[in-house]
Amino acid sequence: MNMTANEHILDEHLKIRVKHIVPVKPNAEAWRIIVDFISDFPDENRIIKEYYVWVTGEYLEDKGKLSANIESAQNFALQFAKMRYEKSNHQIPIENGTSLSNSEGVVVDPKEYVHPEEKL
Repeated sequence: MNMTANEHILDEHLKIRVKHIVPVKPNAEAWRIIVDFISDFPDENRIIKEYYVWVTGEYLEDKGKLSANIESAQNFALQFAKMRYEKSNHQIPIENGTSLSNSEGVVVDPKEYVHPEEKL
């Protein structure tokens, strides 16, 4: 299984990769990151699930002990998706996304969720 800087291997046939990352609105310190769960079995590079992570710069700094920038947001999203996989007994998490701010993480449905920064 080949790997790039924006992905992690979870097991022999499963990896996660950042597909897309954008600020929730211009000049906002909050990002929406799409992490793909990708299987190499039976077909190579088959997307199993898109997992959405919304994270604020404040959360990255206070809880993640990271810088509030897009690179840290990307790394955090990969680590978070990996942690959810591990806490789900090495299964792809059942939820489709999570929003993380200093008020803690909230499981959200990405089809209907609007980040609070987008509403301002």
